[in-house]
Amino acid sequence: MWLINTDTFELEEFANHPKKQYAILSHRWEENEATFKSWEAQKGIQKKGYRKIMKFVHKAAERGFKYAWADTCCMNTKSSAELSEAINSMFKYYQEAAECYVYLSDLPPSTPPNDGSEIQSADESATSTEESRTKLIAPYTVSFFDSDWQFYGEKKGLSSRIERATGIPKSILDGSQHVRDCSIACRMSWAANRQTRRVEDLAYCLLGIFEIHMPLLYGEGETAFIRLQEEICKRTTDMSLFAWKTIQADELYSGLLAKSPLNFKGLATVARFGSTLQTDFDDEIAVTNRGIRFDHMRLYISTKYGILLDLNCWAMTHEETGTDLFLCLCRTQEGWVRCRANKIVFLDHDARADLKSLEMPRIFIPRTVEPGNLRSSDLFKGSIRFEFSPGISLISAEPSHLWDVCMQGFVPNRYLHGIVHISTKVGECEPEEFIVLCGISHFHNEEYKIPDWRQAYRSRALGQTDPDFKEIRDLVRKKQLHTMEGYHKSQYYLRKYAPGSYWNEDASCFTNDIATGIRHSISVGGQVVSGCGEGEDDSWDMVKFHVSTEQIQATQGLE
Repeated sequence: MWLINTDTFELEEFANHPKKQYAILSHRWEENEATFKSWEAQKGIQKKGYRKIMKFVHKAAERGFKYAWADTCCMNTKSSAELSEAINSMFKYYQEAAECYVYLSDLPPSTPPNDGSEIQSADESATSTEESRTKLIAPYTVSFFDSDWQFYGEKKGLSSRIERATGIPKSILDGSQHVRDCSIACRMSWAANRQTRRVEDLAYCLLGIFEIHMPLLYGEGETAFIRLQEEICKRTTDMSLFAWKTIQADELYSGLLAKSPLNFKGLATVARFGSTLQTDFDDEIAVTNRGIRFDHMRLYISTKYGILLDLNCWAMTHEETGTDLFLCLCRTQEGWVRCRANKIVFLDHDARADLKSLEMPRIFIPRTVEPGNLRSSDLFKGSIRFEFSPGISLISAEPSHLWDVCMQGFVPNRYLHGIVHISTKVGECEPEEFIVLCGISHFHNEEYKIPDWRQAYRSRALGQTDPDFKEIRDLVRKKQLHTMEGYHKSQYYLRKYAPGSYWNEDASCFTNDIATGIRHSISVGGQVVSGCGEGEDDSWDMVKFHVSTEQIQATQGLE
């Protein structure tokens, strides 16, 4: 660490800097700033930036400090190692300073302390740049000076105005609450309006607030903020890290990590549950090459929003009531993604009680999804959906990793062969099991010249009286469709019982298949449903099956 000697005005290097023995400067970088090289050579004395540092050093000397530190001339930016060390240690530098002087170059001399509009403007200008939040939070004693270096006030006395300008709670500013007690989303929101000269600095200036150290890689752009979130994710289970919204209303699908602190705007009231109020997840969160991994995760099913991910945090509403935060998820053949990414779902206690839970042993959600890489057609094209009439309940569906419990169907997969195991019960009859075989047939497309976006399909319903029923049911029970052998078996039975394929022609095709059991019969009606998304060439079709059941009328002589 380099420090300016207030007696000699020379730079001195310290391997272990003297704690609480130096003053530190917070200011807005402007043109003609003094640099490490120019200060060391005592060049540019007439420059405005040089004069600013001189007055700062004089002020530190007046207050009895032998050393002073200013970011413009105490960081050797020509040395990548020294620059990386300085930025990674910035929070500590300010935290271990005896006093911090905030120079408000936009604040006219002798501004009345009670002039709220001018101090609000000055506070905003001084606290919207790079590490300024760090400079306000880390030091215990912070003094503000106007453009003529006249004392304006101290942090404690101005904390209410600073809170309005920055969103940083007064309890953090006055030291009564530790920064780490605030949720990740809350801390991110403090930087939502931040402006930096380089995109990467949006991430690097937050390192101290999150107690993170990581390499500086200028030129990586928004990836720096992604890396910061990954590092945070490795150190905490605070899922408010994922409590953010896309800026563009048409960005409906995303990964779990935000592009910018701006995505956290307006989330300063988000708080974590205490350990005694922990909801459902307190397990490992891992950053992997397949995305963010959650083990033993409980998802929720909402009739209004679909599949929800509980963020295990809450926020205070305008009505002064607490609401829990959730994200919307949807399933694709590649796994889970965040949908409706332009909103966070807030549910009160009563609304939460109406949710159904869905236990997931392990899920992966991508860190990022590039805009336009996921469209409506990716979610619907080639999918198979089911509608079950009253009296029918789902026992299981295989392959289970492709089954979307909310949509009651299989997500798109090019060579999908699925088996749905159901139970029927009408009236006073004992329940009875049935199997529905279904699949997408692509191999006829070239022969019949079917357009790519139109999927051929086949299906067949089987009752317990069918000779292969038990063997097919075992495929489902033993989850064998996850294996190559099980896949080929399901393909064999599908071709055996449903040799023909159907596809969408000028009029939507409709098929109906009836399977008769011992006490019930089921009817499976299949149809190709076509649609289109909002984007160009975003057309899709899916197969929809309606399954109904009725009781077989008893006949004389039936055992």
